[in-house]
Amino acid sequence: MHLWQKKHKQMVFRSCITTLFMILLLVVLPSCSAMRDVTRSFPPHQFAVGAHPRLVLHARNAEVTVRVGPAGVIQVEGEAHASGLDLGSNLDLSSFKLDAVQSGDIVTVQASHDTDVLGASKEFEITITVPQGTVIAGLEKCREQGFRCER
Repeated sequence: MHLWQKKHKQMVFRSCITTLFMILLLVVLPSCSAMRDVTRSFPPHQFAVGAHPRLVLHARNAEVTVRVGPAGVIQVEGEAHASGLDLGSNLDLSSFKLDAVQSGDIVTVQASHDTDVLGASKEFEITITVPQGTVIAGLEKCREQGFRCER
């Protein structure tokens, strides 16, 4: 490789580094002032259940906590969090969905949210209170304490 070719490569490399640095200064740093945290609470849903309650979970990308509570009631509530750069729909909480429906002693909970974000993070925390002895299907992390999990 000739000396002029080496110098040309070095100039191109320096030019690329300078361009990337300018992009960082002009685009990313001003956006840092647009860092925000947003939260949305979902109102609790309560369902009266009989002696043999069953909970069916479909909770993609959500952190689910199940607690034992009073007999005859299943309660479902949730909280959505997003934090990061306020760019486009990054912090839009409308993608968070929490639906709970009942059929007899069976309560089905569906929860999901969009996880495709740039420069932000989204979290979905769902808390469900069930009577002692409830059978639960779809709970990924099951620490059976007062209820029974189906795999």
